Amino acid sequence: MPKVLEGPLSRRVLGDLGIVARRQEVEALLLDGSPSLVVHLPEIRVRRGDGSTCSFEPQGDDGKWGVRPFEVQFLEGEGWEGALFGRCVESECEGAVAVRKGATLVFGFAVLDILARWLAVPPLSERYGGFLRLMPHDRVLERVISLVVEHAQHCGVQPQLRVRRWPEAYTAALTVRHDYDRVAPMARVEALLDCYESLGVHASIGFLPYLLDQDVIGAFRGRGHEIQAHLSAATRTELREDLSLLRNVANYPVRGTTIHGGPRGQGFRGAIHFDWFEDAGLDYCENFGLRDTVPAPVLRLFDDIPDVSFLMGVPGHLSMDGSTRPADHRLAALQVAVPRSLREGDYVIVMNHPDVHQEELCALLAGLSLGRVWRPTTAEAVNWHLVTRYASRVRAAPRGYEVTFRDALPNEATVLVGARETTIAAGARTAFIPSGG
Repeated sequence: MPKVLEGPLSRRVLGDLGIVARRQEVEALLLDGSPSLVVHLPEIRVRRGDGSTCSFEPQGDDGKWGVRPFEVQFLEGEGWEGALFGRCVESECEGAVAVRKGATLVFGFAVLDILARWLAVPPLSERYGGFLRLMPHDRVLERVISLVVEHAQHCGVQPQLRVRRWPEAYTAALTVRHDYDRVAPMARVEALLDCYESLGVHASIGFLPYLLDQDVIGAFRGRGHEIQAHLSAATRTELREDLSLLRNVANYPVRGTTIHGGPRGQGFRGAIHFDWFEDAGLDYCENFGLRDTVPAPVLRLFDDIPDVSFLMGVPGHLSMDGSTRPADHRLAALQVAVPRSLREGDYVIVMNHPDVHQEELCALLAGLSLGRVWRPTTAEAVNWHLVTRYASRVRAAPRGYEVTFRDALPNEATVLVGARETTIAAGARTAFIPSGG
């Protein structure tokens, strides 16, 4: 059975393993000599009332969110093979920071804890304001996971079973998100919906509790689009009341929320908002900080232990609107960014306020090659990833795998075992996946 140990390790454990370690406190660590594999702790910024930003300061003695050097152990020992190499960015210290021998893989620093720090968000008493400097967390995570998987397979673990990102016949996905912050004339709304119908595009539109335009809600609902909440609540109770009002007015089972960034909103407050959303029974939310390029569970700390939330988080959006001024749009930038993300197989969310830049939005969509792009609502995209990845169970069986999904598959899915592909029909809740050639 393969074992993976995460450092820094005690002298006793190192001695038992026959490993010698050189310890070093570092601000940043460069992995495998690659500038795209730099590891450091995050420094979150918060936004003051005057619009300026400053560093987030953890309250009291809660040091887990602080920014500080971290310990790295450079490892060596008889029979131990270097698996990952690192170099201190601020000094000349370098060497193996992961080694393997037989069934054991050892990391010399708290790589998974550091990644969890990047992917989780603390409770913020002020609006989230970004990071002082970013780390390529996705590439670091991919490198670490690939190393662990390679080690497991080397130890005889069966091949990994994977579900393709998107339903059969699709290679990427796109949704239009609308934030209904101001009144939009019905003629513009109907023209926008005509554009979507002609292109087979679906939208998810978020409403503020003080601007519930029933005609607009009805128009979007009637064309098969999704109704979301657009959060402006200042308390947990206010959020529950706002959701109840929206669900009653729209006669719609609202499942997700986005964050209102305007003057009457609170901005994103990290773990505070996650608590509220879970309490309110929402299925998904807009997430800030570092996110995946597809819907994924929100990472949180429960009793200081990283774990996934019941909430799903969606990728960051690409905004068409620079401001409400007619000429202040981002059409040219999105004509580059959106096709690039679709080529990479991502979930693209294009955001727009429906009272402005309608012509530019329709021009963007009409210019895209959408033949192999799935065009769901946000709730549908979230449900796909929830059902196929996080609400499913796989059990090894003779000559293959038994797969059970919590809910019926909403679309055809392609499952891979090594290079072998198996298609599971829409509506299925169970399937057998052969492992042979």
